[in-house]
Amino acid sequence: MNTESEQKFLDDIRHALTEVEQGLDAHTLTQLRRARQRALKAYPARPWWWRRDVWMPTTAVAGFMVLALASVMWFTAPAPGLPPAEAEVLELLSAQDSLDFYADLDFYYWLTTASNAG
Repeated sequence: MNTESEQKFLDDIRHALTEVEQGLDAHTLTQLRRARQRALKAYPARPWWWRRDVWMPTTAVAGFMVLALASVMWFTAPAPGLPPAEAEVLELLSAQDSLDFYADLDFYYWLTTASNAG
C-alpha cells in the first residue's frame, strides 16, 4: 500500500468509528470509559529507562564498542612463537652445558678448523 491509500483507509476507519460512537447511548459510553480506566490502571507504567527508544541507541553503541575492541585486539595480537634472537637466548639458558663452554666457543671453533686443516 502506498501512503495515500493508507491515509484514505485510516480516514475511512476513523469516520466509521466516530459514527458508531455517536450512535451509542450514554450508559454504554460510561461503561466503556470505566473499562478503559481500569485497564490503564492495571497496566503498570514503565519507567523511562524501560522504553525501546532509550535502549536501541545504547545497544547500538555497546555493539559498536565491542566490535571495535575485538578488532583492535585481533589486529594487534603478537605473532606466535619467539623471535629468533630470544629463542637463542632461551636455548642458551636452558642448556645443560656450563656457561664457560660458551665463553670459549671461539677457541673450540678454531680447534675444529685447525684439526681438520692438518
